[in-house]
Amino acid sequence: MSDPLFDQTGHFVLQKRNGTASRVLGFIAVLAVVGAAAGYVFLNYDRPVGAAPATQSTAAPAAGPDAIPLQDVMSLQEQMAESLEATRRDVATQRADLKNLSDRVAALAAKIDGLQSSARPAAPSEPLRPAAIAAQKKPPTAPKPPKSPKPTGAISVGGAPLLPSSPQEDQK
Repeated sequence: MSDPLFDQTGHFVLQKRNGTASRVLGFIAVLAVVGAAAGYVFLNYDRPVGAAPATQSTAAPAAGPDAIPLQDVMSLQEQMAESLEATRRDVATQRADLKNLSDRVAALAAKIDGLQSSARPAAPSEPLRPAAIAAQKKPPTAPKPPKSPKPTGAISVGGAPLLPSSPQEDQK
């Protein structure tokens, strides 16, 4: 196997770069094209870009394999115009239907509001709370038994036994 970087004796060999001259020539060609474009713009700066010189004649485009006849283009334009008009009519119809439905929904909402306002009781100005409603619906309870009379005499505190008392001490 021969390696392009080494000669037959095994010493490293520097090789010349190929294509340096072609790169320089390409760069010069690009500069020439840019210079020619700049000169053209400089000489024709006062004329608008779209204006054609008087020496050119407007010739009809050459009929090629991709050329479309004028009649086909005009018939396509007519079809597109008809389609656009039909779409405009459909949109107008849909807008009218939408307005009709919107009016009907507004009328139904007004009727519902009227029915709800007539069904409300006029007395309470504030809505009742659940606790107030529960208090109003509380069933009557059975009467409580009378309280037993309070004991008279000495009372034991802390569970200590009481000494019998004499009737004279109770009267003091």
